[in-house]
Amino acid sequence: MISSTFVRSVCRNFRPSKCRPVAYNLVQRSFRPLRFTQFRSFSSEVEESDAFNAEEYEDDDDEETEDRTQIGALAPKFSCTGVFNGEVSVFESEMFRGRWLVLFFYPLNFTFVCPTEILEFSEKTKEFSAIDCDLLGASVDSQYSHLQVMKIPRKEGGLGGPMKFPILADLGGEVADSFNALNVAGTHSVRATYIIDPEGKLRHMSFNDPPVGRNVDELLRLVKGYQYADEHGEVCPVGWQPGDATIKPDFEEKLEYFETKDK
Repeated sequence: MISSTFVRSVCRNFRPSKCRPVAYNLVQRSFRPLRFTQFRSFSSEVEESDAFNAEEYEDDDDEETEDRTQIGALAPKFSCTGVFNGEVSVFESEMFRGRWLVLFFYPLNFTFVCPTEILEFSEKTKEFSAIDCDLLGASVDSQYSHLQVMKIPRKEGGLGGPMKFPILADLGGEVADSFNALNVAGTHSVRATYIIDPEGKLRHMSFNDPPVGRNVDELLRLVKGYQYADEHGEVCPVGWQPGDATIKPDFEEKLEYFETKDK
């Protein structure tokens, strides 16, 4: 039996440890947990051989999943109200099939970095169109917010007129959520960017924390690179630009490229 003297001694010497919350780096990704297909109650009398049975768990990977935010998978489908040429319309993902698409989410209208990105995309619309690539913007603002920010002059932080591509009014964030583009709090999207090929497959995705804007020229380069690789069956090295040498994806033929660089 434990004496009362021992208990008092322990209590006097006990000091609670100082705890600090652990900081976790939250990575945006598509996550699907294992699913229980049968629940069982375990007790101390259960035989050791019955303590775990792998057949009781079913991995969702066995199910065919069509739309996922994963490179090479089909991009999530959507139907959403949006604004284009000063008019409100409904835009569906199927409308963009058959051409390349750069879909970019931005946090909010009437902010700081966002108008600089939107205007840059609009100014580069012709360059994207020349390579059969459409542009599509999106935020959690309403269509009325989009229309209003387009009426405000650029010198006052607005867009100064209609943009040359549609902007989705993803009020409620359903489209952003399907693309895993919402911030941790779920209040608005981050600067999420997706390149979708004519077959509807995701070829590129990237995420910027709001303080830093995107490089539109880099997205243009990426689309050209994927198009070249698809057409010629060769891969594009670091910093590749149209007209630069490419690499044949073969362990022997690749040397043709590397030998020219080792001089």
